[in-house]
Amino acid sequence: MQTHRSLLDRLQLLSSNLTSQLTDSNEREHVRRRLHDITRRWTEIEQNLISEEEDMTEMQHVNQQYSDMNSTAERWLKQSKELINELTNGKTAEIFDQLIPKAKIVLSDYQLSFEQLQRLKTRVHRLIQTNRTSEGTQKMNEIDRLLKELTTNRDNLEQRLDLSHKIHFQLNEFNKQYHFYDQWIENIHRTIESIFEQTLTIDEKLQRLHDIQIELDKRKQILHNLPHDYPQISPLISTSIQKLIENIERIKSNITRKQEVKKIR
Repeated sequence: MQTHRSLLDRLQLLSSNLTSQLTDSNEREHVRRRLHDITRRWTEIEQNLISEEEDMTEMQHVNQQYSDMNSTAERWLKQSKELINELTNGKTAEIFDQLIPKAKIVLSDYQLSFEQLQRLKTRVHRLIQTNRTSEGTQKMNEIDRLLKELTTNRDNLEQRLDLSHKIHFQLNEFNKQYHFYDQWIENIHRTIESIFEQTLTIDEKLQRLHDIQIELDKRKQILHNLPHDYPQISPLISTSIQKLIENIERIKSNITRKQEVKKIR
């Protein structure tokens, strides 16, 4: 438009010279109206071109900003999916000690990306309202798709994190129980050995061994029912519980042998 601006200037100059030479007022008015109409149309075209240039520049900025945000969002999506998988496969309290704080940080990072995309969406929406281009509409669809994917993964991560909190708590509680029973079994073993070092009658020793057997059976039953107390982690603790039960069975077998020996004597 600037290249052809001189034509409009020249036309305005010619019109001015012409009207000064015309004696008929109607002809002068006709020339002035024509010049006004041409100038108005020129101005409209010029403003439209300026608006289109501004929209193109704005769209370029939007595309660059979206490209940067999309890269950040894709990294977040990859990280969140990996973290969901790690939380799903977590089997020990120590693993959850590491993963749960990491998941909280990842969730806070989501909020930043989400808010940035929402602001960019508002910016694109304004651009579409002033100049409904296919590029702007396409970019809006891309932003909506990315926002939906981010939100879906955020929800999945939050749900997995909530379940992981429960699993983590139950694992910690079970570990306390396991250490208690492991120590208790060790104490029972020492108690049995000490019985034969004490100056007791055979009947007294047999009675104490019998009492221990009763207590072992009670503890064994408690251990059998223990998975019901930890529904979220019952598959994870079955091996540890079975190990405790086997230790109890070995002690019971040992007591049975000692009882038979004492009875023979």
